[in-house]
Amino acid sequence: RDIAEVDLPKLFEISNQWYVFNKYDGIRCQANAGSVDGKSLLPHPNHFIQATYGKEEYNGFEFEVIVTENGLYDPTSCCRKTTSFLNSFHEVVEHQAVLFDNNRLHALAFHSRFQTIQDYCATSSVFKVPEFEIVTSVDKLLEFELKMLKQNMEGIIIRNPSLPYRPGESSPRGELFRLKRYIHEEAEILEVFMAKKNNNEAKINALGLQERSSHKANMEEKEEIIGFVCRTIKDI
Repeated sequence: RDIAEVDLPKLFEISNQWYVFNKYDGIRCQANAGSVDGKSLLPHPNHFIQATYGKEEYNGFEFEVIVTENGLYDPTSCCRKTTSFLNSFHEVVEHQAVLFDNNRLHALAFHSRFQTIQDYCATSSVFKVPEFEIVTSVDKLLEFELKMLKQNMEGIIIRNPSLPYRPGESSPRGELFRLKRYIHEEAEILEVFMAKKNNNEAKINALGLQERSSHKANMEEKEEIIGFVCRTIKDI
């Protein structure tokens, strides 16, 4: 939701404290019975992701994969690079896995679930927790949002510590809100990214799965736009 759609003072009538998190522009993953799935509950194609995060011990983990460079997050390219990484079969690139929930603990209130996650990540070399604060006023919430925006984060996530597990989008009950500010401005299109059809030969790998090479010579451009690089007409 746009932050203007949320009555922030009313949040603190519902609960006197909220957990607020930074929001990366990466790709959501859920470890489910040996498979690492996306929002659609279909497995991500990347073999490294499946082998690394599809282990039984991670079952129920909800996390976000973000591609990084020298340990740094770049919001201008993260979504595109992470999408490319997870949709490839064999690519392995530098990335981080940000753990934010565990649906195996769905009966617990969020503050108990997240404390378990913090304890786990404190000794984990695989997962990290997102930056967060516990806020008790609108002013503190907006301070945290401004801090995240100055770090070029996409927005913030607000969670009610006393309510049970809730995946996905913002909830009318208030288990979680995803808040982003939107700016509408005219822009000049500098570059257009077109979808491509993979015409490389389909082969069956050692796991019995169909896969195709990503060899560029056999990638056919489709009449479908998937992204732009733009420059705003005026400074914002």
